[in-house]
Amino acid sequence: MKRLNRREKIMVASGAALLAFFFVFQFVVSPVLDRLDLLDRIIPKKEQELAEIIQLKNEYDALKRSGRQTARRVGKGEGTVTLSYLESLAEKAGLKKNIRYMKPLGKSKGEGYLENSMEIKLSRIPIEQLVRFLYDIENSKKPVKVTELDILINKRDVSTLDAKIQIASFEST
Repeated sequence: MKRLNRREKIMVASGAALLAFFFVFQFVVSPVLDRLDLLDRIIPKKEQELAEIIQLKNEYDALKRSGRQTARRVGKGEGTVTLSYLESLAEKAGLKKNIRYMKPLGKSKGEGYLENSMEIKLSRIPIEQLVRFLYDIENSKKPVKVTELDILINKRDVSTLDAKIQIASFEST
C-alpha cells in the first residue's frame, strides 16, 4: 500500500468499499428485504386463519354450553318422552285424527344416557300441519330429536302427505 500513489489508494479504497457494500447488500439487506416481502404476503393469510379459528372456537363454546344445558335437562328428568307426549304434540298441531299408529322402537345405551326411540305414522296430513308438528318436536323443552323422516304424497289425495317419523328422546343413566 505504501508504494501506491494517492490516486491508486483512492481507487483501491473505493473498490474495497464497493465490495464491502456489495457483500453487505447481498448477505444482509437483500435477505431482510426478502423476508419482509414474505411476511407482507403471509400476515394477511395468517390473520384470516386466526379469524376462522376464533369463529370455530366461539361455535365450539356455544355447542358446549348447549350440551351442558341439555345434560342438565336430561339429568332433571325432563328427558322422559312418552308416546302420550308425542300424541299431545300431534294434537297441538291438529294431527291427532291423522295418526295411523305410534309405537316404541326400544332403547339404546349411549355414554351417560339412554336413547329411547319411537315411531309415529301419519296419513293424509296437510304440509302446514306436518311442518308445525316437526317444529314443535324440534323446539320442545325436552331433549328430543327427529332421527328419521319419510314423507310421501298420499295416493288418494295428492294435496296431502303421508309421513313416518322416528323420534329419539334422551334420559340420563
